[in-house]
Amino acid sequence: MISAARKLRVTADALREALVNQDWVAVSDLDLRCRAEVDEAMAAVDSEAELKRDLESLLCVYRELVSACEVEKENTGAQILQMKKGQQGAKLYQLFG
Repeated sequence: MISAARKLRVTADALREALVNQDWVAVSDLDLRCRAEVDEAMAAVDSEAELKRDLESLLCVYRELVSACEVEKENTGAQILQMKKGQQGAKLYQLFG
């Protein structure tokens, strides 16, 4: 049987890979799985030092994830703004064209 800490490491690695690939569906699924595995690892603490290391590693993954989400949010906002400007320009063209 795989230990809770090992499952957490495997999930964190998969989460990091999904983040690199910008696979947001996988990120969402892995986030839910990760939450459950953190709870499981906390309940089945074999080694506090090992758990601390794994949780610190997971924290780094989540920091990367938050940064990537902020960048995507800004990019999406910029795209929406460009689309709105384009629509306004098209309306003016239709009005005066």
